[in-house]
Amino acid sequence: MTDGSSRTIRLMTWNIHGCAGSDGLRDADRIVALIDEVRPDVLAVQEVDTRCTGAGGEALVALLADAVGEHRAEAYTLVVPDGEYGQALFSRLPLFEHATHDVSWRRREPRRVIDVTVAAAGWRLRVLATHLGLSLRERRFQAARLDEALGPRVDVPTVVLGDFNDWLPYGMVYRTLIPRLPVVTDIRTFPARLPVLTLDRIYASADLRLEAAQTLRHARRASDHLPVIADLVLPDALDVEVSASSGPEWATAPSPSVSPPR
Repeated sequence: MTDGSSRTIRLMTWNIHGCAGSDGLRDADRIVALIDEVRPDVLAVQEVDTRCTGAGGEALVALLADAVGEHRAEAYTLVVPDGEYGQALFSRLPLFEHATHDVSWRRREPRRVIDVTVAAAGWRLRVLATHLGLSLRERRFQAARLDEALGPRVDVPTVVLGDFNDWLPYGMVYRTLIPRLPVVTDIRTFPARLPVLTLDRIYASADLRLEAAQTLRHARRASDHLPVIADLVLPDALDVEVSASSGPEWATAPSPSVSPPR
């Protein structure tokens, strides 16, 4: 965990399945306790259902912000009068240069990419978080859009993380990202009780060193996915000046009014 000057930054991605565990319980406090145990500097969560609250009635987003940090970006894709459903990113470190990319395909469930820059140890660390679709054609389209979002060059330390639903060991998303983001975790995360598929990954540019990658086996009851945690070491040369903007520290993407899945 970085204190703002350390070159090591801890990232975590987790599909929390609307806080619904494999034991049938819908427990926001359990999700938050497991995240707090990891103490990530940057957390990307998918299948966030804002209708899920803690035992004391606290909103899930507020609980996650308390556990990780107040800096956040949200991209809800399904909205009903009593709540929202989608993904979010939380950070202990300041965020700036926020964008949201729409990677929705045809009439399938809407999908987004959260794109932020984190001020970390004097560096601009670009972080893109997403949750891609289930069909092969959909992911082929989304992998191309993700590649476009990265831009023509990866010229700052960059991380792409999330639930990619890349069922095959070397699927379309992997083949698209690995040429420019060759540092990648390889941890089986789904299904959580007996994981056989590497659906959730953290990709990083070559200027970042993967110091450690792990999951939490005891998180298997909290969601249908296991989380992925990576400790990445930033380069030792400061080539970039960073000054966080004075703009808002959170943002949300516009969302259609569609009922979220249970």
